[in-house]
Amino acid sequence: MKRRTYFFSRMGFNHIMLDGRCHLRRVDQVRIFTILLKLQGFMLSCLVRMQIIMSYSDQYSWLKADLSKVDRKRTPWLLVLFHVPWYNSNKAHQGEGDEMMASMEPLLYAASVDIVLAGHVHAYERSKRVNNGRSDPCGAVHLTIGDGGNREGLAHKYINPQPEWSVFREASFGHGELKIVNSTHAFWSWHRNDDDEPVKSDELWITSLVNSGCLAQKWHEPRKVLMSPEN
Repeated sequence: MKRRTYFFSRMGFNHIMLDGRCHLRRVDQVRIFTILLKLQGFMLSCLVRMQIIMSYSDQYSWLKADLSKVDRKRTPWLLVLFHVPWYNSNKAHQGEGDEMMASMEPLLYAASVDIVLAGHVHAYERSKRVNNGRSDPCGAVHLTIGDGGNREGLAHKYINPQPEWSVFREASFGHGELKIVNSTHAFWSWHRNDDDEPVKSDELWITSLVNSGCLAQKWHEPRKVLMSPEN
């Protein structure tokens, strides 16, 4: 199993997670990685799906229970990481995350997740804040960052025209950096490095949904998704 390193920078401190607190378990005959990283001011939940995670699974119940416990006054940033992207305009791996998205996106939306990071597609893509297949100011920013290098090569072919929710996409090797500056602002940048020289090619200041009014808007109907009892 290849080891992966995740890098975070916050308030002048660098946080490096090497495999994190990660365990592999079998749930409903599905092999699933779960990583939970809690640092001061933000939380990262990781779901790496080997097969489809449906709404009746233990993994779904775990995620629902975990998200319902998050106190956004103490945790202004909520990040989710999984392998297969939900918002993907590359022709590679089209539709592979659709069933997981249909099951779990309502949970992420109800919890006002700020940023979703995924890989799998060997290219880079950044979305607007999005939910249910279209732009939504109260949805998450989705980042596909599967361009760190691989033996198969890059995924060069994209669907045209570019979807309305897709802001930036490029099939180049590169890496991303996420800096949690404070409780309200984070800075994301993507660096192309095809020629061994990193070049900042995409960047975005992201404002936490805690300060956007979205949590108040979701307090009734969307929050019922998290608070309702299991079937």
